[in-house]
Amino acid sequence: MKKVYVVHVVDAEGPLQEDLLANFERVKEEFGYSVNPTHENLKKLQNKEIDLNGLEEVVSRMLSLSRISYNETWDQIDRMPLPPTSLEKHLKIVIKTGGCIIGYVWIMWVLMESIQEGVI
Repeated sequence: MKKVYVVHVVDAEGPLQEDLLANFERVKEEFGYSVNPTHENLKKLQNKEIDLNGLEEVVSRMLSLSRISYNETWDQIDRMPLPPTSLEKHLKIVIKTGGCIIGYVWIMWVLMESIQEGVI
């Protein structure tokens, strides 16, 4: 019996950096709130200090430093933590996230490891 491998590829192209205004444009597009685009207001949104009618937590997570900081050079990318190296570890991640694979990086790591191990 032959195996068929299905790979769902997520397009990861995009800016390696965004200016301050882009974050506020995303808040406007996603949630309908216009906030003056300043560094002070970005901090306030991150700290849930601006009333967004119950959306403070969601906006805070969307604008967290881990989500708006980008790797701009290969040196920064090389310093990223290495992915788990076994299928068992990958499955544990999927189980811990309720069956959801979060982020294209995880998908690409699985794909690259599969190729390196000769699975694909």
